[in-house]
Amino acid sequence: MTYSDYMAKVILEPLGMSSTSFEKPTDDHAVLPIGSDIWDWEEGVERPTGGLYASSSDMSKFLRYVLKNYNSIATGENWLSPASWGTGISNFYGMPWEIFRNDQILKNTRRPVTFYTKSGGLPGYYSLIVLLPEYDLGVSLLVGGGDKILGTLRDLLLPALVKVAESAMWEYINNAYTGRMIATDQSLNSSLTLASSPKDGLIITNFISNRTDVLGFIIPQFLVPDLARQGIPWHAQLIPTMLFKNMSTKTGEIWRMLVVETRTENSSVLDEWCVNDVDSVTYDGIPINEVIFWREEGLVEFSAFKVVFKSVADEMVASASFVSGYIAQLQRLLRLDM
Repeated sequence: MTYSDYMAKVILEPLGMSSTSFEKPTDDHAVLPIGSDIWDWEEGVERPTGGLYASSSDMSKFLRYVLKNYNSIATGENWLSPASWGTGISNFYGMPWEIFRNDQILKNTRRPVTFYTKSGGLPGYYSLIVLLPEYDLGVSLLVGGGDKILGTLRDLLLPALVKVAESAMWEYINNAYTGRMIATDQSLNSSLTLASSPKDGLIITNFISNRTDVLGFIIPQFLVPDLARQGIPWHAQLIPTMLFKNMSTKTGEIWRMLVVETRTENSSVLDEWCVNDVDSVTYDGIPINEVIFWREEGLVEFSAFKVVFKSVADEMVASASFVSGYIAQLQRLLRLDM
């Protein structure tokens, strides 16, 4: 098979990219910038280096597929994993990506944002695709004309898009996961309060289990005795495992509670070295830090403590308002009527 036929059979046709081809389409589909352009450029044997005619809607199909399947596109490989270091501490080489991380876009946190990018161009035509998997977003920029417009659009769009997505994400987390809860078993004197912030993530601010203060007694005594003895501040953070109690229905989100040393102004350079045992102490064969969110029922279960909590408002489901708010912010950002 020719390279063009192979790409069409394996990628373009399965993804429904009907407006994408290595063959030049008719000129009525062309973007023809004023001045020099090579709309009718024929790459020949160099087709694998570029020269693909595509529409933005087709590139969206491709990016959506990658976002959904990046962990299974290549056998045994995560397609978005870095393959080697680049220049400095923020750049990496991927297969086939150029990967960039930045910890200055987001306010009130040092959490980095990772951009998986791939750019290309021929005289008069320049393109860039960007994946932001932590936000489930993909961006394709296809421009015709001068070579400076692509960089201008990139610098205007990407930081603003990340900030909008970040805001929508925390609104969603607050609606879906945080709040004050009490045990469903009324005979237990148990309560739980969850809060979130960009700085600390999803954290436990209060946890009473059958009249015992978990944050004040159990964690300092059994999980972080050294930190407690030295008076080093810490907090209990929840992290997702991406697993479910019922994998077939994707219900019962399994999370872990980690005790994290709180960053202070006096933290040393080596405090950046942060290695955690996600599973350590068990009780009755169950990780003591296992937390299960039964989102459909609005319940939170601490398995080892054998207690299930419900929201005081008897409702712990995500509000759909964040979706409309997200779209409204994007409309303002892009000045589009959707």
